[in-house]
Amino acid sequence: MLAVRDLSTLITILKDVKKPLEKVTAGFHKSFSKVDYFKIGSIICILIEDKLLTRAERIVGFVILVDLYRVSFNPFLRFFLEALEKGDDICERQFLVELLLHPSTSREATKKSAHAIITDFDTNPTATNVPDLKPLWKMYVCLPRRACCLVRVCHNLPAHARRSPRTRRLLARR
Repeated sequence: MLAVRDLSTLITILKDVKKPLEKVTAGFHKSFSKVDYFKIGSIICILIEDKLLTRAERIVGFVILVDLYRVSFNPFLRFFLEALEKGDDICERQFLVELLLHPSTSREATKKSAHAIITDFDTNPTATNVPDLKPLWKMYVCLPRRACCLVRVCHNLPAHARRSPRTRRLLARR
């Protein structure tokens, strides 16, 4: 599990919605070691999935999740695909399409803050064309068995098991 101090640091980083996303991710990497990336990524997934983050904080969370495994296969691919398929926020879905399928464009987007991305989208909404995700689902299915199991365990925890009293108190301070 993550220490309360580390969870507090993570939530503070996720709240940095007015800073450029590249600076937020740099701050994240300074605050946490690579050894903890999967554990912290799992917690970000839970916070997003349980709708415990604001719209802008969710954007920050997605960027951190992508950045954690930029040079290797991302074990949170299933989470991204489900967010794309089931998400109801058009801006978020559009941002995920850019983030996952157009890395060069998403690099430019990280120069903006999460707040600026949402404001830009709200003032000039564009249609979200979610491409066929079958090839990406096939990549997920081809993951080594152990990696798939770890990601499924994180997503299948009951909601009450995800939220300890300490976690609720930390989130209430937002």
